[in-house]
Amino acid sequence: MRAALVAGLFFVAACATTSAKHDEQWNDVSAAEHRQIAANERARAEDSYARWEPGSRVPLPGVPPGSSDAPRMFPIDLYPYNPTDRALADAERHLRHAREHEAAAAALEGFEEAECREVPQKARAACPVLGPVATIDDRPDGVRITFAAAAPVEEIVAHMRCHLAFARKNGFTNAGDCPLYMRGVEIALAADGHAVDVTSQERSVAQEIQIRSRLTSTPKAER
Repeated sequence: MRAALVAGLFFVAACATTSAKHDEQWNDVSAAEHRQIAANERARAEDSYARWEPGSRVPLPGVPPGSSDAPRMFPIDLYPYNPTDRALADAERHLRHAREHEAAAAALEGFEEAECREVPQKARAACPVLGPVATIDDRPDGVRITFAAAAPVEEIVAHMRCHLAFARKNGFTNAGDCPLYMRGVEIALAADGHAVDVTSQERSVAQEIQIRSRLTSTPKAER
């Protein structure tokens, strides 16, 4: 009976609205860390649920069950009450947190898989080389990097977007050797197909992009 009840509780929690909210406090959390947090929250939920006793009933101190002396602000059928209902509420709260972290992990993993469809797993951690670069032009929100005519621009941009997705999934812990890949960065192929826009909605990050892009690019070979 208890197994059926706990299964039902997990099902209700799974059906609740627990979409991943990428709050500022989660910026440094990798997909693996999200899943570990979720596992911990599920274990706490199990512990809390184990303390819930559905049949437990305790009258209020000094108030006999059904007494007219019970506070009128509550329905009379609350007396006697279940003192272990708090454990059930705690279980539901932990399950809700677990689902949020599981959704966040799935979103990060899904983003990497979508961006890295054509990139082998072993190559995703490698820092893309920005070269040969013809020009780097500042924009209010970052830079536009234009490549030499013979450069495989779409392949370069695809690898850049893949590496950014890889860095996000791993909480940017492996991006130290690839300084252009920071929190708040967006990468997109320019409309002309010969350039890539590296931008950010955050002014400080946009300014950092302008500095770092010139440190990581490979200049076009002189004739």
